[in-house]
Amino acid sequence: MENPEGIKDGWVKLWRKSIDTNAFYNPEIWRLWTYCLMRANHKEKKIGIEGLKKPIKVAPGQFITGRFSLARDLHKPKKKSRNVWKWLHFLEKLGNLTINSTNKYSLITITNWELYQHNENVNLNQKTNKRPTKDQQKTTNKNVKNVKEVRSIVELMNKILDTSFKWTTILTQKLINGRLDDGYQVDDFKMVIEYKKKEWEGTEQENYLRPQTLFRPANFESYLQQAKKDKEKKKEVIA
Repeated sequence: MENPEGIKDGWVKLWRKSIDTNAFYNPEIWRLWTYCLMRANHKEKKIGIEGLKKPIKVAPGQFITGRFSLARDLHKPKKKSRNVWKWLHFLEKLGNLTINSTNKYSLITITNWELYQHNENVNLNQKTNKRPTKDQQKTTNKNVKNVKEVRSIVELMNKILDTSFKWTTILTQKLINGRLDDGYQVDDFKMVIEYKKKEWEGTEQENYLRPQTLFRPANFESYLQQAKKDKEKKKEVIA
């Protein structure tokens, strides 16, 4: 890989609790995240962009890139730029960075760069596209909590169904996080998994005992209601 603009001699810092985040457990996303940290400027500079008359001011914690240049820098031989760009937006969803795109370039801003890099040259009044510190801390705490819950839910599922699904799969994390954000609890997941196992095991539907089916928004809510009704019927029979 060629040494892209922005990567110079020097060091960047990694937050120890990154090990508890969703980004850490996906090798491609973790590689992209560390790349972004190394690309980010330590000092304000102006960068010329082909097709633009005036150079772009890039603040500490920011760097300029594009869909194809990002893929080229990260992969040799080339890999589909669509995947790399999707991973970048995943990092934005996690709250690690923000993306401001134009038809000429994209400006990436590392969230709370000045807080975690402790760069004394940073102007704290610099206007960047980052979230306030308190908001970012809430997002980070939520992500750490969700990682633990996602892992426990997938491990519970594997135990009940005797399967070996990976909790680090992006789609699985997205589906489970979505249901957690909807307000559902781990016990709700357990109820759905056990109910559908009882209903589908030994039938043609058994192949659908998987996260992609059970945890989709409409499916999950419907299955949970079915499970609760079944539980109530059993109580009435016993009574």
